[in-house]
Amino acid sequence: MQVGFKENDVVYTPYGYGVLASIGPREYIEPKEEVVQPSTEPERSDSGDKGRTDEEFEIRMRRARDQQARAEAVATSNEGAIAQPSTTTVILATVNLKWGGIVHLEERLLTKKIKFSVKTFFGTRKRFDFELDISTTVTQLKQLITEAAGEYSKSICNLRLLYPMGAVTELNVGGNSLEAYRIPDGANLLLLVQTIFAWDPSHKGSGIKLSNNNLTANKNGDVDYQTALGSVGFSSGRHYWELKIDKFVDEEDLFVGVARRNINLNMRPNDTKNFWGYMPLCGKKISPDGELLDYGFSCKTQDIVGVLLEFKQGIGTLSFYKNGAKCGTAYSNLTGTLHPAISMYYLSLIHI
Repeated sequence: MQVGFKENDVVYTPYGYGVLASIGPREYIEPKEEVVQPSTEPERSDSGDKGRTDEEFEIRMRRARDQQARAEAVATSNEGAIAQPSTTTVILATVNLKWGGIVHLEERLLTKKIKFSVKTFFGTRKRFDFELDISTTVTQLKQLITEAAGEYSKSICNLRLLYPMGAVTELNVGGNSLEAYRIPDGANLLLLVQTIFAWDPSHKGSGIKLSNNNLTANKNGDVDYQTALGSVGFSSGRHYWELKIDKFVDEEDLFVGVARRNINLNMRPNDTKNFWGYMPLCGKKISPDGELLDYGFSCKTQDIVGVLLEFKQGIGTLSFYKNGAKCGTAYSNLTGTLHPAISMYYLSLIHI
């Protein structure tokens, strides 16, 4: 049994996080088990008692009752056959749950620790399992992950932890605890290591201007679409990046997605057959044959577009996010090396 709980402690229960309102012993009385003793009193029968007087029959009944009383006394003294009610003491707690409910439960169901895993999806996949106090901060967790990773930790630079339930929750490095983010027991967290990449000045349309260390792309002219590729390509693992929309004129001005290195940089992306993308300004995607299909959500200026590219056994899937909310899987069965890509038409400004 766990010990050390007191009123106002933050605890984890099978119903979620809560604050301990009260805790103390309670007596529980188990119901008495009824013991039915068989009757040994003789019954008058026409055959066996024929010819006997009522006085003789009464004597037989008194003898039978005396024998039963002696048998019950022996059973009570030697074997305790006559059951007595028993009392059990339990520690009962009342918890005000974070989501507003109240629950009454035994102390054994309270805990200050949770078990969870942290999974990586880039390069060689790894999984780290932890059992930590709910007061553990994200900063402390990052240090524990680095220690558990060993040599692998050399690749951990810009670490991001995500809890992907519904809208993605990012666990920012700092003093916030597991309890503050309401991470449940058995949760699976994602570890993303930000690979620093920029737009490649040698693989972009001539009308696209790069700035801010090649993190910002701007296109002012209106001579067809032009594409810019990222400086890194991916063919395995799980990769996520985000782009911020700073400026646009028309809802068809921008495509976001991935492309092959040999894409025609000065052609509308859905005509190249080498671009898999999302039009975030109007909520559409490019179909395999170049048509535009409804997909995801429509975005506006200052929105954040997330891109998730995941490979399993060399086969990739591509999904998009708007401000952390997943739009769904846009493409599957992707193969080969793919680069982050944007294609712009007129007065578009976007940065990583």
